Amino acid sequence: MRVRIIELRLKVIETLETYAGKLPKVQKRKVLDWAAKNRQFLLQIFNTLNPRS
Repeated sequence: MRVRIIELRLKVIETLETYAGKLPKVQKRKVLDWAAKNRQFLLQIFNTLNPRS
């Protein structure tokens, strides 16, 4: 189960699709713009918090 969750979260980081929840359009656009510019940073933090054995 953990592997599937990690794969889903990585997919969300890579594609920037919404996993759950809603935001108003203006805020969502700001978040997506920031995430697109900082995708490597997000992946780096994710990998640090979820080391692969």
